[in-house]
Formats: sequence, C-alpha cells, structure tokens
Amino acid sequence: MNGWIKLHRKVIESPVYQDPFLFRLWTICLMKAAHKSTKQLVDKTEIQLLPGQFITGRFALEEEYNRGLKPKQKVPGTTLWSWLKRLETWGNLNIESNNKFSVVTLTNWDFYQGKEEEPDNNFDSSLTATCQQLVTNKNLRIKEFNNNTTPTHTEAHVKENPIAVYEQEIGRFTDTIRDKMIDWLDNDYFDEPEAIMIAAIQEAAIYEKRSWAYLERILQECLNKNIRTVEQFRQKKAEAAAEKEKKLVRLPKEERDEKREGIPSETKYDYGF
Repeated sequence: MNGWIKLHRKVIESPVYQDPFLFRLWTICLMKAAHKSTKQLVDKTEIQLLPGQFITGRFALEEEYNRGLKPKQKVPGTTLWSWLKRLETWGNLNIESNNKFSVVTLTNWDFYQGKEEEPDNNFDSSLTATCQQLVTNKNLRIKEFNNNTTPTHTEAHVKENPIAVYEQEIGRFTDTIRDKMIDWLDNDYFDEPEAIMIAAIQEAAIYEKRSWAYLERILQECLNKNIRTVEQFRQKKAEAAAEKEKKLVRLPKEERDEKREGIPSETKYDYGF
C-alpha cells in the first residue's frame, strides 16, 4: 500500500474521533480507498472502482483491522461489520453488497482527498444532526448501563441484568467491555439480546473461561448458527451434549475384542464423523 491520505482537522469534532476503535476502522477505510479509477479482479470478475471506493468483506476487514494487534485487542469480524454499518448510518460511507463481496464508497471523497470543491451543505447539516442524535442515544445507553452497576442489586435484579451477571461471573466491567456489550445488545443480532448475553456469560463461567474474549466467541457462534433466542441456545447446547455423549459411548466387549484383534466389525454407533 503506497501513497498518503489527507486528514481534515475537523475530524476531531466527529463522533468517530471519540471512539479509538472506530477511528482505527475509519482510517483503514481511508487508506484502502482507491485514489483514482481502477479495476480489481475478484473471483475472476473484473470490478471497476471509482476514486473513494474499495472492495471488502467481513473476513477481509477482520484480518486488516486486527493485523499487528495483541490477541486481547482483536475485534471479531461481526463487530467490525456492525461498526462499518454505523459509519454508513452516520453518512461517512455507503455499502453495496452481493453474496461475494461489498463495495464501500466513502462520502465526499473528492472534497477531502482530491478536488477542492465544497460538499453539499444540506447533506452536512443532516449528517451533523444524525450524528448528534446517535451520540445522544449512545450516551443515554451508557448512562443506563452506569446506573445498572450500582452495588444495590437484589438477587432477582442480578439474574436479569447482564452487567450484574458479568461482574458476578466473569469479573470487572470496564468501559471498553461496556461499549462492546452495547454493540451486541443494540444491533439486532438476537431476538432476546439480554437473555442471550446472560446465557453466554453463564456458559463461559461454567467452563472457567472468565474473559470477554471467550464470551464474545460464544456470541459469535450463536450468530453463525442463527441462534436468536434463549430457547434455541439451550436446544443447541442440549444437542451438542447429546452428540458428545454418543462419541463417549463405550463399545460392547465383543466389539472391543474384535477391534483389538484387528477383525473388522459393522459399526453400530454414530461418532459424528
């Protein structure tokens, strides 16, 4: 990757700048975007890219974002994609996707990186209002979370509150974990987000994996398997346990003797492979 990009000073007034994780993603977008019309080959198909456009996908984005980061700092691809969609909501970019890849177009590319033309003032005003409202909504959500971390939890409240359950089962609830949890709860990944979050926390605790990274891998697995409710979560868990039990079934003595002697026998068990 060669060349350089321009970074306008007013970026510090943007909500993107307030979040270091989101700002890292935004700068990656700036550096990946084409500076002139070009063609890129994707799966033997030639794609025409205009200035300010680049091709990506969830896995490619995850690899590029996490390159050089320590394991604890790495962010799952689903979370990164939700952040990219947030940038689209704020008006920073547009995403056009198909079943193979997505073309991302950065807004006002020519003004900030090329031609010295003023962007649409009406668009800027609308974007500013939208960003302010989104920031307000997030601040309200953060305030709600902070109010829920008081030490006066009743037993019933602890069971229903993902923050209280996290502190009880996993450990210290930091601001970074708070922001990541908000992303999982507020992005329509699940029909019962709070209940799924609590179930995932309890699952991590059962296996003595008391870290946000392990918890997020459970949530990612739920997302991959289209688990959207606690009932589906419990059902998948029961199915996995039953499958594991099948693999642990002890063969009858006759079949053990046959295997020991190298005599082939007809298998009567499903070992899952």
